[in-house]
Amino acid sequence: MELIDADSKFGLRKGLILAAVLLLAAVGGYIDFTIDKVLQVDISFNLFFLIPVGIAVWFIGIKSGILVSAFSVAACFMADIIFDKFKTVNYLPPIWNSATGFVFFICLAYLLYAVRRELKMHKQLSMEDFLTKASNSRAFYNYAKIEIARIQRYKKPLTIVYLDVDNFKQVNDTYGHAVGDELLVAFVNAVHRNIRATDAVGRIGGDEFVILLPEMDASEAPVFIEHLRKVVEIEMSGKGFKAITYSVGVLTCTKMPESVRAMIKIADDAMYEIKKHGKNGVKYITCD
Repeated sequence: MELIDADSKFGLRKGLILAAVLLLAAVGGYIDFTIDKVLQVDISFNLFFLIPVGIAVWFIGIKSGILVSAFSVAACFMADIIFDKFKTVNYLPPIWNSATGFVFFICLAYLLYAVRRELKMHKQLSMEDFLTKASNSRAFYNYAKIEIARIQRYKKPLTIVYLDVDNFKQVNDTYGHAVGDELLVAFVNAVHRNIRATDAVGRIGGDEFVILLPEMDASEAPVFIEHLRKVVEIEMSGKGFKAITYSVGVLTCTKMPESVRAMIKIADDAMYEIKKHGKNGVKYITCD
């Protein structure tokens, strides 16, 4: 799961936030001028602008933070220039204040950006398997619970796939764990490229994976699974992993089991039935 700067996905919500913080900065500039005029003293108002700059960086991204920083500095500069016209025309203090203020805002923006990225990275790492980047068991269970609740509410079907790489221990023993790790990574990448955006892949054990397929019924599941097996086999062969087979248990539910764990166990049991009868196959079960 790749970290992406929020600026690269600029939608309506972020557009409204940006407009709001720019307006806040403009109001700050007006308040700065008004206070200076009333008190007849040029007071630095930079602390106020930390609010719009911080909001822009945290909720939109670093580029927007820099934009708001520049706008805030411009607001301060205009307030100082207009105020100085009431006294004496000397642009050096406003220019100096603006330059130091801009440096201060940029430093703050990058500091907040670094903190935000670090927090996002820790959150992602807590939700994904460190090797394959599939969802870890906790993240998968959480997503499955949400999907089950949604499926039950709208009375839609749901399919779960339990998949085990056949003879994976032999791969590790023969070629080493590094090759085994490469195989798992290649497999998960191939699956991710050939499932829908709403589907989820989780790593449950060493070479055992689950795939959640919301709104897929019992007639669609075999077609989808056979297509997935073929394209994954082709991609794996292209990576140098030939003759790799899989034992698969597929459960399609219209009436949900009592828990995610129970649902996974049914699919797991179906997978082990395939293991007992020669491996490299699929067993389909329905629950209604």
